[in-house]
Amino acid sequence: MAFSQRQACLGKTACLETQSSWPGPGRASDSEAVAPLPPEEVARAEARCRALAELASLKQRVPVKVVDLAEAYDEERNEYRFHKGIDESGFPEEGEPLRYVREDKLDEKVAQPYEVLRDRVAVRKLPHTNARVLEVLELGQVVQVFEWDETWTWRKTHSKLRGGIGGLVEAWVMIRHDNLGRLLAPVGYQEDPQPTAPEEVSVSALGMAEEPAREEERGRRGGAGPEFEAVVQANAWLIRNHDELRYCISEMGVATAEPTDMVTTADGTQIMPAADILAVMGAGRAPYEVVRRPLVIARSAPTPSGKMLSAVNVGTIVDTYGMDASGLWVRVFGQFGSCPLFGPAWMLIEHTEFGTLLRAVH
Repeated sequence: MAFSQRQACLGKTACLETQSSWPGPGRASDSEAVAPLPPEEVARAEARCRALAELASLKQRVPVKVVDLAEAYDEERNEYRFHKGIDESGFPEEGEPLRYVREDKLDEKVAQPYEVLRDRVAVRKLPHTNARVLEVLELGQVVQVFEWDETWTWRKTHSKLRGGIGGLVEAWVMIRHDNLGRLLAPVGYQEDPQPTAPEEVSVSALGMAEEPAREEERGRRGGAGPEFEAVVQANAWLIRNHDELRYCISEMGVATAEPTDMVTTADGTQIMPAADILAVMGAGRAPYEVVRRPLVIARSAPTPSGKMLSAVNVGTIVDTYGMDASGLWVRVFGQFGSCPLFGPAWMLIEHTEFGTLLRAVH
């Protein structure tokens, strides 16, 4: 290797280990040249030259190159798996890979701050208790959460991995446990005493079954009866006087295609008043059966991008009250998630890929 090549290898930095064997100013002439270095020392010097050249090249590239985080994560993760057979969290890779999040593209507007109410709460890779634990939250810790899972038990959050390159990934945290109760709550939330007003809650149009009286009415269009009116009025009292219900309403972020149907309460919560519900119900009812297995989603607006409010199992018959302008979505009322909220939602009748979702009952 010529001396000029060695200089290039070092990024214009001389390899002092081997310069002594090359003539130059102030050095021995060709006739007085010293003995060459042993081959193993030459090999070590050349290897060091290459390593220094790579380091110098890396230092020159990194500050000027804007690295796409997603690309960097993919490259790092693929290489890590190839060599180690484990993902960045330090566990053997699974069929469901880690879902990475771009920190520069986080939408803080859709996040909600929740506070941990228990000593320790696990943050898991997937929304079930057998999923891998990515981190553990402690009492009083505040975490940003996003949408609910299909069971309305878990909410999505983000977890920063402690190993690898410290990637930010999607994760899930349980909000309410069947035996332990509430694990996390919105910041500032306080348990409220149970109301002493009517204990009736809405008979959900999205439930697994309906009352025998309503079964007898099936197939007949008509206005809302006294029984339904009493239920709606009871719910109206609960919604306005129970703090937890107001939190449930705000968490769902319900948005309808008809803003005039909604009213804003003193605390800023938007709900549909009982009188408006009765007016809509009185306009006519049409029962539909869910025929698509295993379930059909009820959304906050008549669009596929509407927020998922509930899931209706196949075989359930729901009462619908009018369609949207396209004639593809029907409006329903029911209980959404763990909240006894009697509110509006929309269900798609026909899907371009999956076919018929709801079938009219005559």
